[in-house]
Formats: sequence, C-alpha cells, structure tokens
Amino acid sequence: MSDNIIRFEELPSTNDYLKEKAQEGLPAWTAVLANGQSQGRGKRGRNFFSPRGSGLYMSVLLRELPLSPDSIMLTSLAALAVVQAIEEVVYVSPAIKWVNDLYLNNKKVAGILTEAVASPQSGKLDSVVIGLGVNLYPPEEGFPEELNSSAGTLLSRKPEGLDLSDRLAQAFLKNLHYVIECKDRMRLLRTYRERSLLIGHKVLLRDGNSECRGLAAGINESGCLLLKIGTGELRSFNCGDVSLLA
Repeated sequence: MSDNIIRFEELPSTNDYLKEKAQEGLPAWTAVLANGQSQGRGKRGRNFFSPRGSGLYMSVLLRELPLSPDSIMLTSLAALAVVQAIEEVVYVSPAIKWVNDLYLNNKKVAGILTEAVASPQSGKLDSVVIGLGVNLYPPEEGFPEELNSSAGTLLSRKPEGLDLSDRLAQAFLKNLHYVIECKDRMRLLRTYRERSLLIGHKVLLRDGNSECRGLAAGINESGCLLLKIGTGELRSFNCGDVSLLA
C-alpha cells in the first residue's frame, strides 16, 4: 500500500479539510494530520478539544468501499483499528464505547467521526472521511474545567524526546486497511465485542427526545447495539448516545 500523508501544524478541522479536497479528486487513502485543531468536532457537531502537541488528530479518505458509505459498520471497524493501533504503539488497551468513543480508566481518550461525502457530479455518496482524535498526553495547560472529570489520556506524560503521534497514525492506517479489506467480518465482530465497554452492562440510550434503558446484550452483524429491555424484548439501535448505569 502507498499512503499519502499530508501534515499541517494546525487546521480548523482535518475532516472538513479532507471532505473539501475529496470533491477535487484526492486519491483514496490520503491521510491528513494536524498537530492541533481550532475547530475539532465529534458526533452531532460537538466540540473535540484538540490542543497542539498533545494528541493525534487525523482524517483518512476512503473510496470504493465494500460497505455502504453511510454504514455504521465503518465506524465500528475504524474503532477496532484504533484500539489495535493503540495496543501496538502505546501498550494500553482502551475499550470501545459504542459506537465512536474509546475509554481508558473510565475516561474518554479518543473519538471517531465518520462522514460520507457526495460526488459533486452525481450527488451520490461515493466516499467517506474517517476522522480520529486521540488524547495522547495531558495538555500543557490542562483540560478545560468542563472536561476535567470526563477526558483522559493514554499516557500520564509525554516521553522525553519522543512523539508517538506519527507512529500511531501509521499503525492506524495499517490496521484500517486490514479491517476494511478483511473478508472474515464475523471474526472482526467477535474481536470488536471483546473490546466493548458496554456489553453485559445496564445502559441508558438517548436518541433525540427518546430514551431506552436496558442491558447491552451485544452488537449485531450490522454494527447495531442490541438492548434487552425490561420486558425481555431485544431491540436494535443504529444511533444514539449511550451511558452506563450504576
């Protein structure tokens, strides 16, 4: 494989940059890395704190996928690729909080944002940008007060003379290639489920104005979360915000 990696000191958003360039014919597997983001964002347009020098902020352009560009499985596979990359480079094992967050020691350490891109000619979804934000080290000035209790980092401090962001980016690209092209999707799903933060726990799922409480019973072949509710009924969800219940 030959990956084209474009590096910036800072961007408003690596996803936004790559979505714009995708419509100009940028080749598949182009990756964009920024040392910081001024307008980093996550699911539902939420801000993702992206201070310079303390994390990995990158986006990857995918085309001609074996999955639909708007499939929830793409985010699930990307999450698995991130976990495997972190295990290889940083030697810690975060858990996946369905569908797009990674947690370590009960704190969020990474987020994934998958966005489909429409062809300017046909208007059809023809490519995908997968964005990744990983909190590698504590920011020099600390996290904002509103994130102190929820945000974490993979390492307690930056190793002397070593920045792991580029190595982690390369490992993510390698693992993303593998999970996207792998034909044994059931094996990947088993591995994904083993890394799940939710399965076997009682959770609250919010989607807009609706709420559902139940036992996280699994992840199905489409990447949907399965909840067993009080009546014993098994319901599947392809979106929503989930939190663990005590």
